[in-house]
Amino acid sequence: APPPGADPGPDALLELLGARAAAIPRLRMRVRDVLLPVGGAAWSTDPDFDVHHHVRRVRLPAEETAPGGPGFMGAATRLAGELMERPLRRGLPPWEMYLIDGPAGGPFAVLVKLHHALA
Repeated sequence: APPPGADPGPDALLELLGARAAAIPRLRMRVRDVLLPVGGAAWSTDPDFDVHHHVRRVRLPAEETAPGGPGFMGAATRLAGELMERPLRRGLPPWEMYLIDGPAGGPFAVLVKLHHALA
């Protein structure tokens, strides 16, 4: 671990975010179909839970963060919109977390996407 106050770097930050999320029991739950009532569903713990299915790093293209491009905020906002439009994967706990990374040593953003039933 880096010393206190030091920049942990994107990989260490991603690992920390994943470890913290995995420690929350509700984030290990998925929706499963049940026989009764017909069309019903229930929460159950995902026996094959893997935080790496949920926590990802996405790097913005350099040309989008370079001068003349939309800049980090514009590019990150565009990407966040695209990521939020995608449906959550069925059969897994209904949440995702993205570390949106810009140029090395530059800004970054964390996007958390979760089903409203988890909120």
